[in-house]
Amino acid sequence: MGRQKSDGRVNPIRKPVANKRGRRGKFIKQEPTISITKKEYDKLKRYENRKINNIQFGGPTYCTIVDNGAQQSLVGNTDWVISKWHNDKVAVSGAIGDKVDVLQVVDAYTTLVDEAGRGLAILWLNQCLHCPESSQTLLAEDQLECNGVEVHSRAKVFNGRQCIYARHPLKRGRFTIKLGWDKSSKFVLTRKPNKGEYKALPHIHLTGDLAYKPGDTCADRKVRNLVTA
Repeated sequence: MGRQKSDGRVNPIRKPVANKRGRRGKFIKQEPTISITKKEYDKLKRYENRKINNIQFGGPTYCTIVDNGAQQSLVGNTDWVISKWHNDKVAVSGAIGDKVDVLQVVDAYTTLVDEAGRGLAILWLNQCLHCPESSQTLLAEDQLECNGVEVHSRAKVFNGRQCIYARHPLKRGRFTIKLGWDKSSKFVLTRKPNKGEYKALPHIHLTGDLAYKPGDTCADRKVRNLVTA
């Protein structure tokens, strides 16, 4: 903390000095300093500390599993934030146990983090199913690939890429999402986002906005056309 002046203003950076001569006789221009009040300085320090804590220690980290057998992506009740509720509902068997559950279609987002807990991007799942009784979130490979997202879930030990390639919203090219592997399933590390991350990080849409109906295949449409004809 700098020296406090009579008017209550302090200089938290350094004391202002005049230009001085260098070793070769040239004047060295000093950077200007900003004088702020002690109250403003304390508020700034609290904001910086809160910003660091939110980004690096923003909450518990969860594993979002990449499932090549799931027909449609599913979000649980942990780290994904629901942004929109659609009117569509889908009957799903095996979501929780062996019973048939009717799940609502939603749009949700979360924060993609690295192993240190730093936020990398905001991941979006549009037209996914919401299971409020489950803590698990699944990424359906077919639904992601239907949106142009490349899913390479084969492990690196088997000469695979073990990553996901998505379109970058701000740059030309693609955004790489590295996948973890615990010898049982592939996953990405996610946690609940905060307002600062939502505004600062790039938004990656893994699935599209259009209605996704994996059960409505070409074979099903042909059967319906034959029946109605």
